[in-house]
Amino acid sequence: MKVFLTGDRSLPPQVSYLAALVAFQDLAQVHPDLTPEDVLTGDLGGFESAVRFLLPGVRVVESTVGPDGKPDLDARHGEAIKDADECWVFHPDPLDSRVYASAAKFWDDEGLQVVTL
Repeated sequence: MKVFLTGDRSLPPQVSYLAALVAFQDLAQVHPDLTPEDVLTGDLGGFESAVRFLLPGVRVVESTVGPDGKPDLDARHGEAIKDADECWVFHPDPLDSRVYASAAKFWDDEGLQVVTL
């Protein structure tokens, strides 16, 4: 089992760290045998930055920039799903976020976990 963690990239650092700690606690409850090697995250700021800081060595899935100048989340999630069985999205308003909309294209209802911060 491998899990891709993503979330709000505009969270302030203090909130991002708390959200990442909540993510690790939630993961441990659902997947107690999960190791750091089983966790992937993106290369963006906010939540993903906190995951990378608190879990050194986590596998990072790189982003590219789309024609609109924003991160091409579809391309990144297309890469992440090759290894990740689940995607967990941590966001204050996940259903209205670009990251959730993109993740929902790749992971089905069983593989997509949404946590509202």
